[in-house]
Amino acid sequence: MYISKKRELFILLGIIFICLVGIEMGLRYFPFFAKRSGVFEPKPSRNDLNDIISVFEPNYSGNHISRDFEVNVRTNSLGFREREIDFEKMSLKRPVFFIGDSYFFGWGVEREFRFSERLFNTIQFKIPTVNFSFPGQGTSHYFDMLNMYAKKLNPRLVIIGFFVGNDFLDDQNALRIYTNVDKKLLSGDSIRRFLRESRIINVVKYSLWSIPWFRTIFNKLELRNDRINLFCDENKEIQNLLYSTTFSVLDKISEFSKSNHIPILIVIIPDHLQVINKNIFEEYDIYKPQKKLTGYLKKIDLPYLNLLPYFLNTEDSELYFFKEDKHWTSEGHEFVSKIIIEHLSIKEE
Repeated sequence: MYISKKRELFILLGIIFICLVGIEMGLRYFPFFAKRSGVFEPKPSRNDLNDIISVFEPNYSGNHISRDFEVNVRTNSLGFREREIDFEKMSLKRPVFFIGDSYFFGWGVEREFRFSERLFNTIQFKIPTVNFSFPGQGTSHYFDMLNMYAKKLNPRLVIIGFFVGNDFLDDQNALRIYTNVDKKLLSGDSIRRFLRESRIINVVKYSLWSIPWFRTIFNKLELRNDRINLFCDENKEIQNLLYSTTFSVLDKISEFSKSNHIPILIVIIPDHLQVINKNIFEEYDIYKPQKKLTGYLKKIDLPYLNLLPYFLNTEDSELYFFKEDKHWTSEGHEFVSKIIIEHLSIKEE
């Protein structure tokens, strides 16, 4: 009798598992149930520029779809979300060159609405812009991008977007590729990756997202499991590695700027949770990544623009982020473009 009941239990669990797998696979065909960061359809192949930098395939055309947005994405012959660039002609115009990750890429917004295009279309800023940003890049990628393209473009200014939410972590991934650093010191694991990708879990989360207490719990867990070491001192070894790795690359960027006489401005992008859910940082130093970063940038004499105070001093901050996705809406890009215009004193030559 006991064996029979045990067998029935295993059969029941097996049926439940098969049903869940079936539901999971079925939901992958419906964009509404996509993960919050969205999916690209058709899925683009990758174009490797070097050991750590990969972009989309040349001349890719598709759609970026999530529960928050559906936008068109096209790339040029280099694989960047930018118009075709004639480097010789563009170098004579001395453009402003943008390098960054998904925020500067314009994640979730049409290309003409991202802030780099908005800058060029304003009366105050009639200087050509070139934006070679791409999702997933970090400081190590930015340094390589400078070496590959900055001299060809002869920019009057390079603006690098540094996202405190994951650029420190992205630098660790680049370090792992170059030196095979202990993977235990890196963020992310297979379980968290599965939870982020699972359509079933994403459907449940999206259904509950309008409930304030659920958002608070989810954001606390996301912070704790992903990047808490940037804000607290529980594990000094990991924290020191996170900061020191990035700082060593910033040293190279500063030296590149001085030796090649190319001005560089670091735009520090806040973690979205620092803006829209400040209360979850009660136990931690909410400003620590910015304080660490700005302190070091001052030390190496690399100019910067910290966006966090601007976001905290506006009453409309929630309008600048998608409902679920952490990236800027078109209103967010417009907000940032105005900040940069106010900060810069570039004149047409």
